[in-house]
Amino acid sequence: PNASTITKTDEATDKSGADYRVELRGGGIVLIDAKARSAGAGKFWKNGPEVALETWSVKPGPASPAGKVGWTLNNAKNTDLILFTFAPNDCQYVWLVSFHLLHIAFTKNLNAWAQAYRTATQSSGGWQSECLFVPISIVDRAISQTQRGRLVSP
Repeated sequence: PNASTITKTDEATDKSGADYRVELRGGGIVLIDAKARSAGAGKFWKNGPEVALETWSVKPGPASPAGKVGWTLNNAKNTDLILFTFAPNDCQYVWLVSFHLLHIAFTKNLNAWAQAYRTATQSSGGWQSECLFVPISIVDRAISQTQRGRLVSP
């Protein structure tokens, strides 16, 4: 509601992690990465809508021994918010979330979530990427816990 303009980013900004640049009426800038699920994704959901959280953008392999960390784990990602959208037949809602809080929550819960939820590998030509599919309700709870830490006295 406070946006004065929303523009698609240039290729360099897109590669650094933001699909859209939102200029606010007061002059502030918000960078948003859009993540859309394909139609039919809902048939796999057991506990409500799931988001695809990328663990590997390029899985380690012969062509790339070190691999490339996925966007959800990427500390260098230049993004303020992630906008998750779904095909209307799967989910009528969108989910807009702080990238930084999502990153912290995902990092803290990665091992437990990897055991509890579905992982899928996608081939993209010469490399493979990997995502973990976690219900929004679980991710949202983890983000809330991340926001409400305990004060630690020195």
